[in-house]
Amino acid sequence: MKSLRPKPAWNLSLICLLLAGGGLPTAMAGAPAPIEIGLAVRDITPEPPIWLAGYAARKRPADRVDHPLVAQALAIKNFTGERFVLVSLDNCEVSQAFNAPVFAELQSKHGLKPGEVMIVSSHTHSAPVLELTLEGMYGMSPADREKVRQYSQTLRSKLVEVVGAALADTQPARLDQGRGRATFAMNRRVYRGDRIDFGENLDGPVDWDVPVLRIRGTNDTLRAIVFGYACHGTSIHGDDF
Repeated sequence: MKSLRPKPAWNLSLICLLLAGGGLPTAMAGAPAPIEIGLAVRDITPEPPIWLAGYAARKRPADRVDHPLVAQALAIKNFTGERFVLVSLDNCEVSQAFNAPVFAELQSKHGLKPGEVMIVSSHTHSAPVLELTLEGMYGMSPADREKVRQYSQTLRSKLVEVVGAALADTQPARLDQGRGRATFAMNRRVYRGDRIDFGENLDGPVDWDVPVLRIRGTNDTLRAIVFGYACHGTSIHGDDF
């Protein structure tokens, strides 16, 4: 992560709080509000070669697929019909400009207003560059940029599709929230005089909380687990293609 800005985990904590009854109206005094949850997944793996986002020093496009990339959607509806959709996708980041056509189409197709859809990225450095999202960091040829443009258009369509599928899948659910702790996250900002380097800052701020939301069907079958963790994991080098 390029700054110490709040991570999506905070947003997930808020969702857990609302779903636990802190912010949603109830059907009757003392009874939990009936909640409906819909789930959907779509494959968003590109056809190589294509430039990957994250490491600005890369000199060429990726030439193979090691693991598939996915977009996942969680649709929430309460008994008054209020809806919220959380979308998580395997990509480095998405900009407001990239998302704007997606939000416009979701409002047109499904009546989802601004603020009723949240799109978050896993921040992987092993997914394609997207148009209107830090394109200038990479030394792409016109042909490479066209490949990025085509993938970006496909991804936008898949995002609209996965949200629609999640909305269509909504069904009564039972929810449990919890909070765990994982201590492997490390502050990476090392202050040396007037310079800031990457490294291990044992005294720097770090968030070890792991908010968790368990979603079960009315028959107690586990349907999904949603969690968030604020960690910039690094497991590959920039020259891994």
